[in-house]
Amino acid sequence: ISFDHIKHLSTQSLMRLWPLSAPSEYILSDKGILLAIAEQVGRHPMEIHPEIDLRNYGLDQSAVNYLVELWRANGASLSVEELRRTPTLQHIMQLLKP
Repeated sequence: ISFDHIKHLSTQSLMRLWPLSAPSEYILSDKGILLAIAEQVGRHPMEIHPEIDLRNYGLDQSAVNYLVELWRANGASLSVEELRRTPTLQHIMQLLKP
């Protein structure tokens, strides 16, 4: 809480609240997947090439764990090992297709 009694949220706090308000269909959509990944690597979504390894953008183990938990909480069947095997946007979108 700040001096003026307005609560300020960090990006990480907003990311934790986002899945509570967005419908699962959106979170698991291609756009939702892209936005979640972009937020975790601190990049604009248009900077992320679908075939480039996301570790090149700074995707670390804690971000992978967070993303897997986010997607599982919204109905996806995905493991950390699957995501780490080929961590590209294109591969993740294929993994999360119903």
